[in-house]
Amino acid sequence: NLRVISLNCATVDEAALEVVELEPDIVLLQESMGVDAIEKLRARLGGDWTAVVGIDASILALGELIEVDNGHATNFTMAWLGDTLIVSLRLAPPVFRMDYWNPACWSAYAENKRKRRVELARLIEVVSHAAGDAPLIIGGDFNTPPDHTITESLSSIANDAFTRAGRGWGPTAINSFPMVRIDQIWASKNLSPVNAFARKTLHSDHRMAVADFSES
Repeated sequence: NLRVISLNCATVDEAALEVVELEPDIVLLQESMGVDAIEKLRARLGGDWTAVVGIDASILALGELIEVDNGHATNFTMAWLGDTLIVSLRLAPPVFRMDYWNPACWSAYAENKRKRRVELARLIEVVSHAAGDAPLIIGGDFNTPPDHTITESLSSIANDAFTRAGRGWGPTAINSFPMVRIDQIWASKNLSPVNAFARKTLHSDHRMAVADFSES
């Protein structure tokens, strides 16, 4: 089995270190720390681990990671792990407005949703070109609950692990009172999710998203 953990660590070094006890094979970080802190985490995970550090999203894995050109995108990072393409992403943050009587409020929400849809469609275009028919894992902070109007392009090539194999209370935000599952892990159809859950953290405002896979 292959264990994947995704965590928005809010740039807090201690938050990322919390993944170690769950014995992952792949770690996807968003709002990730600097190179020195990533190296500290890599060392804690073990000598066979490697890392690819992005501007916002980073990847660590048991085995050799080979970074893939993402077309100068700042909101996702890609790397090969053997024959599997791994992607860590963070889509545009949500809008928080409560002046619902104001048409501008609804326009802002609609534009914010459109922006994430465009970001994800662009990401899928780049990923599909790079991956072809290879196994694919995409995870991170989607900054939105599961919404097919946003993830339609992703649904064509991957499945949401929690929808298929989720257990318990799945929302990840906010950590102290989770109501929305904005942290998600998706995988191509040749990887079968056998377990998925959220785990409370001590140092982040997000919970971890955890998913276990087996090859179909």
